[in-house]
Amino acid sequence: MPVYIRFENNKQVETTLLSRKPAGTDWIKAPDSFDWHKCYCLDADSNIQERTEEDVSGEFLSNAKENGKATVTRVVDTFRRQYAGYSYEKGESYRVQAAAARSILQANKSGTTADEDDLAVVQPLADLRGIDVIEMATLIMKKARQAKRAMAKLEECEDKIESELMDCATLEAVTQYLESLEANIETELNQGATNG
Repeated sequence: MPVYIRFENNKQVETTLLSRKPAGTDWIKAPDSFDWHKCYCLDADSNIQERTEEDVSGEFLSNAKENGKATVTRVVDTFRRQYAGYSYEKGESYRVQAAAARSILQANKSGTTADEDDLAVVQPLADLRGIDVIEMATLIMKKARQAKRAMAKLEECEDKIESELMDCATLEAVTQYLESLEANIETELNQGATNG
C-alpha cells in the first residue's frame, strides 16, 4: 500500500498509508525509499528530500524556545497573581485598601481625623489582627510598596528570561533553563526586595 506525505511550508506534517491518495492538494506520494523514522521536506522543485539532522534539530530547538516562552509567561503570571490578587476583584480590593491606608496615614501625619469611609475599609482588618488602625494602614502601605516593586521586577525578569531563553543553543540548555525558572524568579524577587 502506498505511503502519502502531507506538507505545510515545505515540511512534512502528516504521513498516512492508504490505498489511494487522500483528498487535498498537500498530499504527495512518498518515494520508494521512504523511511518512517526519517523526516522529509520539499526542495525548491517540489521534490521530496530527507531533512538534514541539523534542520530537524533546529526546528525542535525553535519549537522548544517558543513553547518555553509560553511557560515563562505562565510562571511569571503565577508570581504576578501573588502580588496583584488572583482575580480582578481581589486586585481591586488591594487598590481600595492601599488608597484608604494612604489617606489614613496622611490624616494622621497632618493631625486631622481620617475619613470614615477609609476607616471602614481598614478598621475591620486591624481588628482581625488585634492592632490599631495606624499600624494596619502602615502594614497595608508596606505590602503595597512591596507588590509594586515585585511587579516591576517581574516585568524585568520576564524580558530578561525570554532573551536568555532565546540564547539557548541546545534542547538540553532550554530544558535546564526552564527547570530552574521558578527558582531563578524567586531569587530575582528576593534580590529586588533586599535592594528596594
